[in-house]
This record gives sequence, C-alpha cells and structure tokens, in this order.
Amino acid sequence: RRGADDSGLRMANGDTADGDTFLMGATVLCGRELRMLRNATIHLRGCTIERVGHRGEVPVPEGARVVDLGGYFVTAGLCDVNVHYSQSGWVDTHPHLLDVCDLLPFAAAIERLKTSVDGTHQALLSCGVTAALDAGGFGWTLEVAKRKTQNVPVPTVLACGPVLSASVPKALRLPNGETPFVALTGRAAVSGFVHSLRLKGGAFVAVQLSTEPALIEPVDPMQRPVTAPERVLARAELLAAAAAAATAARLPLLLATSRLDGLRLGAQHGVALLIGGVQDEYIDEELVGQLRTCVPVPLPPVEEDTAAGKEEEDGFRQAAEGSSSYYCASLSLIDAAEHLFDRQLPTGTGGDTGSDRYASAADTGAADTGAAETERGAESQPGPAGKRNFELAALLSALPPNPRRRAVLREPFRARFAAQRHVGERNVLRVYMAGIPVVVGSGAGAPLQTHGMSMFAEMEALQRAGLRPLEVLKAATSNGHDALGLGEKRGSVEAGNFADLVVLQNDPSDDIANMRSVVLVLKDGRVAWARPGGRLANLQLDRPLQNHMSA
Repeated sequence: RRGADDSGLRMANGDTADGDTFLMGATVLCGRELRMLRNATIHLRGCTIERVGHRGEVPVPEGARVVDLGGYFVTAGLCDVNVHYSQSGWVDTHPHLLDVCDLLPFAAAIERLKTSVDGTHQALLSCGVTAALDAGGFGWTLEVAKRKTQNVPVPTVLACGPVLSASVPKALRLPNGETPFVALTGRAAVSGFVHSLRLKGGAFVAVQLSTEPALIEPVDPMQRPVTAPERVLARAELLAAAAAAATAARLPLLLATSRLDGLRLGAQHGVALLIGGVQDEYIDEELVGQLRTCVPVPLPPVEEDTAAGKEEEDGFRQAAEGSSSYYCASLSLIDAAEHLFDRQLPTGTGGDTGSDRYASAADTGAADTGAAETERGAESQPGPAGKRNFELAALLSALPPNPRRRAVLREPFRARFAAQRHVGERNVLRVYMAGIPVVVGSGAGAPLQTHGMSMFAEMEALQRAGLRPLEVLKAATSNGHDALGLGEKRGSVEAGNFADLVVLQNDPSDDIANMRSVVLVLKDGRVAWARPGGRLANLQLDRPLQNHMSA
C-alpha cells in the first residue's frame, strides 16, 4: 500500500494530469433499483462517476490511483427534504413551544445560526446528507442555497424561504419584525410575495396549514410597515391563493400539515411535496387517488454559472412535469416531542459512549492495514453532529421539570404520542403501498432533531412503520433527489452522475440502522468527511479526492 500521494501535477482546473480515481472492493448499491454489486469498482473522473462495474469489468490503467474499500458498502448520498438552517435543534429557536429566552435569547440564537451555516453544512455531510431542502425559515436561508465554496465541499441545498401561514406565533418575531412565517391579507399580497420569492431563488412556495385560529396581526414578508391589523386569509383561501400564485410563477407547492383535512386541501391544489405526514386520521382510498394523479408545477428556468447547475435545473423541470405528489412522514418528530416531554435524549444519538456496535471486520481485521482499527457508530457518532448531541444532553439536564409530566397527565400524553405514531406509521405505509413516492425528511432543527443525525432516526422510523431497509434507502436517495428536481444527475450510483457517495462499515440492506456506520462521505468527487481514527481518516477534506487517497 502506498501512502497518501500529493505528487500529481495540477492542471488549470485543479485536477491532476492522471486524475482518475478507482474505488475498489466495496459492495455497491447501484442504480435507482439499488442492486447489490459485490467486489465492485467505481471509476471517478473529476466530480462525476465515469463507470461502475465488477472488478474485472472496469479497466484500471497501470499506475492509476486506487482506493481499497474492501469490506465496505457504498451508496448514494442522502437527501433530507425537511431541514431548517434557522433552527438549532433546541428550544432556543422555538420559544412558542418552551420559553427559555432568559437563558438563551431567541434573537441571539437566530444570529448564531446565521453565522454558522458552514457548521450546519458539516453536520449534514458527516452523516451522509449531501443534498437538503430548507423547508422554511427566515429570509436569509434563501442565501444558503446560493453559497458556494471552492475550498470545502458543501451539500446541495435548496430553500423555500419564509412560509405562508394562517397564523404567526408572536414569539417567533425578531425585534426588527422579521419572522419565518408570513400571514397575508389577500390574494394580491400572496401573489406579490410569491413573485418576490421567485426572484430571490426560492425552490418551493411553502404553506403551513396551522390548526390555530386565523385571526392574528398580519406580517408583511418584505418587512414593510402594516398600517392596520386586518383579517388574514383563512386556511383554504390561503392555500388556493398560494397555489394560483405558484402556478403563475412556475414554482412547485410545498405543504406542511399533519392533518387529514389539510392534506385533502393540498391534493386539490396540486401540492408537489407534503411535509409532516398525516397523524390525526387514516388516509382513505379517495385521497390516495388524488395524490397519485396530482401533477406538481414545474420549476422555471434559472440562469446558472456552470453547466452542471444548468443540467440540474433542466432535470428538475423534467422530473416535476412527470411525477405525482411526494409524501414525507417526518415520523421522528413525534419521537423527539415525546423525548422533550420526558426530558430525555433519544438513545443512539451520541449522548452515550458505551458501545462499538458498528465496528466491523473491515476495520478490525483487515490484513493490509497492519493494525486493528475501531470505528464507532451510532452510540458515539463523531464529528459536529455527535458533538451537538452531547451539548443537547447538557441543555436537557438544565431544563426545569415538565409540569405536565406529573402522574395525572403523564399517561394521557403518552397515549396521545402513541396514537399519533400509530396513525402516522399506518398512513405512510398505506401511501407507499399505493405507489405514491415516499421521501425522507427529518425536521432537522426542531427540538432534539440534530442536523444530520436526525436523518438516521427518520429512516429507522420508516423501517419500523413497515418499509424494508432498501425501500427506505431508495426514499432517502433517488426519491428525495427526484422530489427536489436533482434526480437527473444525483441520487444514485451510476455512470454520468455526480459522485455524491457514502461509504459504510455495515450493510444497509440488513438493517437501515447501519446507515449510522458512515466512515467516508464524498461530495462531487471530493472528500467531505472521513471518520476520525479509522482506516480512511488520513484523507484530506479540502482538496480533490484523487490527490490524497491511499492506493
């Protein structure tokens, strides 16, 4: 085995003269159908996959850079369609749920998130999330999708910007009047907001159908002063106005609701992506039929600086025109709410350090390494995501006891959580069995939903609901990328796609919890994250992959 090779001659575009790289020996989950290809070779050229095949099918030139991935598993990068960059994973950004502003001021928490976007990027990448949709937040989240760096890989991010809603909690309003939600007073105002969103690069028109009363003080999306309080649009009228404006602007419609009546309204108005899943009633056959035949609005053409960017936009228009609604259950949000109620950090999130569940022969017995290696998995997730979970454990312990957890209320609340979970699980399985594409959205940023690691919790929740491991993985890869319009070039391991790859210790087809065993993440053919202390830990994070891999 040769050591890390930095001797390649750099060309003008940053590649080396012999810059192709060959990843060899892993079991690869290939294509959109996730067929298992054992002892495979992946030929990378620059940021894309040149060829995938059995070891003997892909020619490897003499002296080529080769990376030994024997004993590992490789899948496409994950796509989380329900992420919030302006939410911290703690209650400091949710004062309407639990007010801790005396200790953690809301405005300071939002400002901290605004200045630490790179940390959120790294948290997602360290868990294999290479693409994400910010499903609603403050106006500055639209800029996250535009931020590019040539030095450090970042996820492919799309953003919705502020969410149209029939109610806006006053606790979520910053001193300058800015809020992640907007409540408008007529169709003209909704149309103006959507037009502005289109110009700012919004990926979806996001609407939240709140169960709260619709009589509140309206908030103007551009922060212009409102002269007098007026009655905001009711839920049905709001969604109808948003759908009409989205169609005119050629933007797809995203609906956030956990109620059956909300989903019925969405199906009537061509919702492209449902976030939250239905948790109050069972979905019936009529609604399933409406969702199956729902055709979302295509994305408008967008000027891009790179050919790759233009290809993605073209792919979005093609995918949107030929697809039905996408269903995102976000089941793990129920679990997170119950854990917050109990003041307990979910198990397997990095809050404890007592297990090496995901150490495998690939790391402990590889003959060519000359030494045993142990790479921890779920219970001690390294990197920024794991670090954040340790911080959450300390914050949880500092919270006052939950007054609702006394004996007289504890069981009714537990029963409510259990009922929501049961209905949500049954509905997502019903939708999946009906052929409606299911995608994975974790709600990252909600209390106890850490960016990156909450993706694992959501995938495991879908498996508990009845989806098989590879069905969950397809929802998290190709389906998710399709829902965001990125599926033409991302979301599967096949020739011609961008090299967004996740290397795992254990087989995800056995148990989707094995997705926690991430050891290496590539984004556009570059090393985005490598597990510390492991066999591949010497790889550099800030340079092209082929100049730093061991052969």
